[in-house]
Amino acid sequence: MFLIPCIMIIICTLIIATIFKTTFAKAILPSIIFMIVIVYLSGFLDNLLIGMGALYLFTIIYIILLIINYKSMQDSFKVILHDESVLIFILIYFLILIYTREAYLDHIDEWSHWAPHVKDMFVRNKFYFTEGHIANFHISYPPLQAMLQYIFANIEKNINAPVLYRAQIVLVLSMSFPMIDYLKEYKISKKVFYILTIFIGYICLFRICSFNPLTRILPDHTLGLLFATLMIKSYNFDIDDNFKCFDYLMVSIALALVKQYGIALFFGAFFTIVVLNFKDIKNLHKIIKYIVLLALPIFLLAVWYIFVRYYGVTDQFDIDTKVSVSELINILFKHGGLDYQQETFRNFLNYLIHGQAIYLKYYQWVLLFIFGYIFLNIMLYKKYGMKLVVFSVISILGFLIYTFTLLCLYLFCFPAYEATTLASIWRYLSSYAVSVPMIIGYFMIKEAISCNLIVNKWLILVYCMIMILMVSILISKQKYQYMRKKYKDSFEYNNQELLRKVDMTKNNANILIAREYGEPITAIILNYIYFNDRHFDTLVVGKDNYYETTYTSEELKSVLKNYDYIYFENCGDEFYDRFSDVFDGRLENQKYIYEVNWDDEKMVLKEQ
Repeated sequence: MFLIPCIMIIICTLIIATIFKTTFAKAILPSIIFMIVIVYLSGFLDNLLIGMGALYLFTIIYIILLIINYKSMQDSFKVILHDESVLIFILIYFLILIYTREAYLDHIDEWSHWAPHVKDMFVRNKFYFTEGHIANFHISYPPLQAMLQYIFANIEKNINAPVLYRAQIVLVLSMSFPMIDYLKEYKISKKVFYILTIFIGYICLFRICSFNPLTRILPDHTLGLLFATLMIKSYNFDIDDNFKCFDYLMVSIALALVKQYGIALFFGAFFTIVVLNFKDIKNLHKIIKYIVLLALPIFLLAVWYIFVRYYGVTDQFDIDTKVSVSELINILFKHGGLDYQQETFRNFLNYLIHGQAIYLKYYQWVLLFIFGYIFLNIMLYKKYGMKLVVFSVISILGFLIYTFTLLCLYLFCFPAYEATTLASIWRYLSSYAVSVPMIIGYFMIKEAISCNLIVNKWLILVYCMIMILMVSILISKQKYQYMRKKYKDSFEYNNQELLRKVDMTKNNANILIAREYGEPITAIILNYIYFNDRHFDTLVVGKDNYYETTYTSEELKSVLKNYDYIYFENCGDEFYDRFSDVFDGRLENQKYIYEVNWDDEKMVLKEQ
């Protein structure tokens, strides 16, 4: 079953490539996104299986037509099928299968919402915000990655970490396939050499960031890659080329649906094509095309949020109506705002100055990127002219606007604790930052392969950049993050005894995990593993913790009446002193899941 997603992607890509008379390499990314859009639209009919059925139907019809009309289709079909990109995709897919065979979730956000969103859809074949949903966190988030992961899981009839990672990596690596078309005139040895360069550079460039999309299903860097891809397409856009319009539309939709902030990046890319092609917008036909390119991604995202609100879900990033420009100015100039907003602003500035990724601080990376754009303009101005200058200026201004907007989100949308601690700041900032070296690298590589020799000044420069990044990775203190961990490091492997105890509890049991301190990570992970079979909550009573509670003994008894079991994870003497009239003595941490029974308002705990 794990090969069927590969087959369906190939067939869908062949269909798109045949319709638009283009190559497999260019058609693969818009084809994958088109598959996502079909299933996405069926979700508003309250049944994702309708979209899956459509994908199966298209696949079967194409195969039948190919068999029936083989003679009439064979010429165009052979040209596409003999394209080396098909073989490269199949080989890469098998490499992904090997790479992800022991994949497991290891980030709290993966456990809490990204993976549960997919699991909810897999269980119910509906969106994860609709009535009866069993996902718990951030269910207003747009679904692009979750939709593709759902497609893979539905085809394979299985939902596990390797399936999620396979879908993620296929989407990410499909963005590099158009590069392969530049190799048509070169010998196969040079092609292989260049392809290896792409993937080595890809891995190294992503290690600028702390979170690698090849080892996590977090969408932040998919967002950055989609933006880089769309900006490159903006530079090469031709409104008269139907495939380029379709391709641009599909990537725009993906960018709008991958995460909330994707729509803002889409506006930046669309502004780029309007500025670069303003003189060519001369007739009504072209104006209509531009309107469609702008309106459709906005419409598909708007429909999502209309339905989200229809089901009573509030978006995490809904901005308070009390927010105003004057209030923002007061905060920035230290004349007003709440105490936590002032602290957030100070912490944000401090991070920009001192926050470090590998060896460079954030502002140093920004300066490096600016110098990179300046270098491109100096070296390539004669060939690309003012078009490249305008493109570079828009990209740099976008960087500054993106950073400022992120600050506003921390000030007005995040709760006080997450705002002051700048939750996930490097991931959010790197969504744009990761796109910049990809765009710069594109122009350098494009210039390099336009020469007749594989070794030239441009390619040497690319290799030097790659080698510098590789060396910084190898000697970095963060190097343990760069290699795929073995399954023995996973939560499931290291908590087999706990999982065995949970298996002994009754179905649909409510289980409370008592902690004296720390974040409620265990409950979040168990809620995913036992999705909709058992329900876990955490009670944290530590005095100096964000999750602190101030329950009295009587209040704790009232809380415990809602649970069938209780598990003590890290409760010390202070915990039992505080609730001495609730628990008869000090119970053993992590040894038992105690069944909660009541006798004349007294709690009796039975070992499981």
